[in-house]
Amino acid sequence: KKNIFPFKVGLFPGLSCMFKCTFCGRNYDAVYDRSKLDQGMDMFKNLISEAPKNDDHRFYIAGGLEPLTNPRIGELINDLAKAGFKSSMYTNAYMLTDKYLKKNEALFNLDYLRISIYGTKDEDYVQTTKHLKGFKQVFSNIPNYLKLRNNVKSKTKFGINYIILKKY
Repeated sequence: KKNIFPFKVGLFPGLSCMFKCTFCGRNYDAVYDRSKLDQGMDMFKNLISEAPKNDDHRFYIAGGLEPLTNPRIGELINDLAKAGFKSSMYTNAYMLTDKYLKKNEALFNLDYLRISIYGTKDEDYVQTTKHLKGFKQVFSNIPNYLKLRNNVKSKTKFGINYIILKKY
């Protein structure tokens, strides 16, 4: 009968997703009302400020909706750092373009960035994500991100999660 804060907390700030992955159980038309963004960000800020400080890896950023679709994602990353937490993010990297990175430099403040990939060729991506340009976009974004990360001397650790799916 005592409240205990969770050991690990996933923050899911995405407002929408450009992929319609075959393994995802969400409603593909789901999007969050952008007018609720401020309210949602306030809830994240409160959660972060109330969290015990005994585990600096308590939080991670991910989602069934793509976290990079949140226009205030940098704020969330910076809030975690200010509160003494390491920040990690899982993304499909579709939006991780040079233009996006220049506009959202806080992404270089992440402690860890993990990119989920859905195949090693265009055909795999289309089959899994139903997005015709997904493979080309993601695989051009990855080396560009790494180049920019190195140029700004970011210490963000980078990883790739390869999603293995059963083929029918």
